[in-house]
Amino acid sequence: MSMKLSRRDRIIFIIGIVLIILAVGTVIAIKYKYEEAQATAERLDPPEEEQRKLEEKIATLPGLKQKLADDVDAVLDKQQLFLSEDEYQESYQIDMYLIALLEENEIEVTSTKLADVEGLPLDPYVVKTNTAVYDLKAYSDIAHQLPDYFYYAYEKNWPADPPSKNVAVSQVTIGYQTDAENWEGIYNTIDRIAQDKKAIYLDTIGAQYVDLETLTNVEGAASPEEENPYIQGEMVITVYELNYMNKDHVNIVNLPEPEENLPAEE
Repeated sequence: MSMKLSRRDRIIFIIGIVLIILAVGTVIAIKYKYEEAQATAERLDPPEEEQRKLEEKIATLPGLKQKLADDVDAVLDKQQLFLSEDEYQESYQIDMYLIALLEENEIEVTSTKLADVEGLPLDPYVVKTNTAVYDLKAYSDIAHQLPDYFYYAYEKNWPADPPSKNVAVSQVTIGYQTDAENWEGIYNTIDRIAQDKKAIYLDTIGAQYVDLETLTNVEGAASPEEENPYIQGEMVITVYELNYMNKDHVNIVNLPEPEENLPAEE
């Protein structure tokens, strides 16, 4: 059975279809515009969670800065063993340091010669304690209370030596002179260099007693009428230097402003 639509019904039907299409199109357009607006809002406004995390990171910066300052202090304590490269890289500075040290024992410095400063490896000083090693000693230590070095030796697994570190190294050759009776001053000078808090080491030292009979045979010496007997010689000292950390640099670390790390506006 077929049903015929009148002309009026057909017109109404077509109008209905058009209205439905317009309604669907309008809904789709509104949804698209809404999603576009949401995306734009997300680009313009940073997510609260991201901003919170950023603020937490910024809040930790003062603590990190203090930790850095504490670490610098710890490093500086160890660096004090070495001469400061920044302060002593000029040869006259090292000369003045060593001259002042020798003058404590009435040693007169007559000449100094500073070799070129080089970056050379400094090997760590490692002590491997000697201990009696045998099976029954290890078996008797049921609570494993013997010192670690026993087990290192027993198991033959000593830790690897720390790697070498490069430092600035130079040798200073010092010519000196002192009174003929001042042998004790020379011995004290050897002890003084050995006990110095800085990393300077006496490599060699020579001494010659020059009396009235040999004065005229010493190259550059004055005549016997103008000089008394004396002791002269030469010593070679190795000097180790480091470039010290500067704690003031910690104070010029800038804390970033929060907005510098926020997403850029579009």
